Parts: sequence; C-alpha cells; structure tokens
Amino acid sequence: MYELFADVRPLEDFRGAICGGIYDRDMLQEAGMLSAMYAVNIGLVAEKRRAYEDALSIAQEELDAFPVAEARASKEGANRRRELYRRRNQAQAALHFYEERSRKDLRNLINIIRKWAERKQDRATDWLTALWDIACNSRRWDERENRRLNTGSIVFYAFPQQVVDLVVERTGGRPITVALPNLVDGEVTIDHDGSVYLVDEVSDGAGSFVRRQTLLLQVPGDGRLITDSGRTYQVRPFAVQDGQSQIRDGRLQLPNTQQRPGIPKYKSNN
Repeated sequence: MYELFADVRPLEDFRGAICGGIYDRDMLQEAGMLSAMYAVNIGLVAEKRRAYEDALSIAQEELDAFPVAEARASKEGANRRRELYRRRNQAQAALHFYEERSRKDLRNLINIIRKWAERKQDRATDWLTALWDIACNSRRWDERENRRLNTGSIVFYAFPQQVVDLVVERTGGRPITVALPNLVDGEVTIDHDGSVYLVDEVSDGAGSFVRRQTLLLQVPGDGRLITDSGRTYQVRPFAVQDGQSQIRDGRLQLPNTQQRPGIPKYKSNN
C-alpha cells in the first residue's frame, strides 16, 4: 500500500504528537547526525528507484506507440517491435532487481538505527523526542513530489514501543477487553483485587428484591484470568482498576485501563 490517505498532511502538523522528553544540545546533535544519515540513504534509494521506474515508463510508452500494423507490414517493422519488447522487458527486470537489492539495503539501514536505539533505552523517551523534533523541522525538499522530505519513519524503527505507548497516553487509547468461553452477559462490579462479580436482583421471598453478587472471574493483574471454575488463561499483565462495567456478547471491558499493543522485539540476523 503506497498511500493511506488521498491528502497527505505535512509532518510538521504533527509536531506535538510525540513529546515529553528532555534533551540537550549534544543529544540533539547526535540525533541529527543519525537522522541525516537515514534521510540521505532513504533519499538515494528513492531517487534510484525513480530512475528505474522512469526508464520502464519510457520503454513502455515507446512500445505502446509503435503501430502493430507497421510490425505486420514488414520484416523491419517486426524487428523494431521485438526490439521495443526487449527494451521494455530489460527495464522491468532492472527495476525488479533493484527493488530486491534496495530491500536488503534498507534492512541494513534499519538495523543500524535499531542497534543505535538499543544503547539509548535508559533515556528512550528523550531520544525519541529529539528524533521527532528533528523530523518535524526538516527543510529538505522533494522537487518531484513538491513537498518537504521528512524522516519521521525513523522513530518507528528506533523506539517502536515508546511511540505506541505515547500515542495511547495522548489519545486515551481503548479499554482492555477480555473474552472467555461461557462468560455471562450482564452488569458487573470489579473490586481492587481484580475480582469480577455479576450483579443482579433476586427475590427475597417476601415480595422484595435484593442485589446479589456472583463471582465470575478473577483478574489479579499478573497475566492470569481465573474463571469461577478455577480454569486459568494467560494474557499480557496489566494493572486492574476497580469500578463498574458490563459484559456484552461474552466480552468484558475493564474500566480505567488502556490497551498497549506490544511490539515484538527485532532480532537481527547479523
């Protein structure tokens, strides 16, 4: 997928999307050098790819413009059409070969970024903020696209988990939802220990109704989900908050929690 939206907004419009870190001049200089190296290499790859794409486009246009009738009318015309096919096929093969090679080059570049970031985990948010501010202040111009060249993608390779966590904090995220077999729908209450009780009203036999709480589930926050029958399921650990909620279609939303997707750690083949 080359485009997510028809109208691509400039990166500087999202300057405040990543913030909260503190960095000094030395950190800014080091992050700037890394960002510049990344931008130059990304730009070179894109520039070379455009050259191969342009060559293919020209070859295809020449082939399409050659009249089929002329190729059928004479041996010279047939030879000319075969030559145009050959040039078009060569251009296609050259683009395909470069795409394969550039993917390897990009993997090596990304590996450099990740190795650098591994040494900065003690101040990940600070380094992340510095990289983002540099990307948002980029003044490099893409003449072909008539827009600024930005290197915002560098932060997703350097500190992917921190980016996800910051976005969740800024947007509020979505509450954590758990779904288990045979989970009864209804109103529930959750105490500070993570015990989930189904709340309903039952007759007291004297014409009145009393509230009843039935234990459905325990969510101690250590990654276990324990049903009333004692069966245990494993999830990612998260802090449980007390409060009121509902179970609908076998799904329970836990109040005052935030989903924080875990980004798998990158394993280098080098």
